[in-house]
Amino acid sequence: MSEPGGNGLQLSREVDWTPKNSRGRFDIKKLSSAAHGCLTLGRTGDPMQTEYIVVTNGGEPSLIRRYRKNIEEPLSYERVQGRLISAGVYIEVQENEIQKEMKHHFSWRSPMSDRKIRLFVKLYQEVAKNLDPAEIKICGHSYANSTVDYGRLELSPKQELMEKCKPFFSEAEMEELARFIEAHRDEDGVMTFRVTNLYIIEESR
Repeated sequence: MSEPGGNGLQLSREVDWTPKNSRGRFDIKKLSSAAHGCLTLGRTGDPMQTEYIVVTNGGEPSLIRRYRKNIEEPLSYERVQGRLISAGVYIEVQENEIQKEMKHHFSWRSPMSDRKIRLFVKLYQEVAKNLDPAEIKICGHSYANSTVDYGRLELSPKQELMEKCKPFFSEAEMEELARFIEAHRDEDGVMTFRVTNLYIIEESR
């Protein structure tokens, strides 16, 4: 999630600063971005992505949309009658990434069946459902989606996952699972939680 600072609107170097790029009666040069006030739709770095930015000229905050109609045109701006509202977060495990990494990990150590790998992911999903978002420590950010962060698997949910696994996995498998989890529970590891920041645009009537 982008979090522009208050020292001026963070804009692309490609912006043509002529008045024709402004939509609505405001001077884009005199606006500064508000903290926690930017929602990007599209992949990071995509020149065609659309951004909704909360801005202020020292008074009440406003919402503007920054976009391109086509790749040949400079960025355009328009005022949106509404506000950007946080709608919480959605927490999920990296299901496909975990399965792929486990198949690689266990192919050369102790082979584990696809059924047990799917079971492990299912048990991990159960742990994720009970997490308090406020207790998740963010350890990374998505380069492809500005609304997505990654949260570290802390010791408490790690232990909960191991306890859930005990009835279904052998002692040797539990040891290998512990090694796998520890190697991938931080930074860019597949055992980190995918945390999607949810926002809605509440339009004014």
